[in-house]
Amino acid sequence: MTAEQTVPLAGHMLFRSRDLDEARDRVARVFCPHRLETIGRGSRLDARHHHYPGERLSLNYIDYGAKALIAPGELRDFFLLQIPLSGNAAIVNGRQDYCSHAGRAALLNPHLPTRMIWDEKCRQVLVWIDRQALEGFLADQRGTPLRQPLTFLGGLDLTRPQGAGLRRLVMHLVAEVDAGTPSIG
Repeated sequence: MTAEQTVPLAGHMLFRSRDLDEARDRVARVFCPHRLETIGRGSRLDARHHHYPGERLSLNYIDYGAKALIAPGELRDFFLLQIPLSGNAAIVNGRQDYCSHAGRAALLNPHLPTRMIWDEKCRQVLVWIDRQALEGFLADQRGTPLRQPLTFLGGLDLTRPQGAGLRRLVMHLVAEVDAGTPSIG
């Protein structure tokens, strides 16, 4: 097995680039405009983004290969679940400030400003979730419209049963896409 095959969503590479402007532009096309900068002297970007699109959610794999500041502000139209496979990310989402790592995922709220610092070894699977679809589903389940935006609290503990189950589900979806039998739409 080659190194390329061990990378999640390997058959769905959008780009790989050492150019900061290209990486920022290509990632923004999938997510949203954002500030992207490398941090540290001699930091060498080696960005890659793999993407499997869907109507209400999409699966993504991103690795910047360098310590990076990512500041999109408000995501607006989507929630973003970030599951680190390696490395760490410092997350600020509104007033929430925490670190994500292999045992703790980040769940970003779209209506709160976001700023992140991914370390140079940070490799993540990201699940883009359509805000309108998720909030509409919740309102349907409750039988009443939401009176305020759906807001998740901080990091998600992936070592506890619910978090571990969610991680297994996401990684199962990634494995299905990698096997050519995707079960998302």
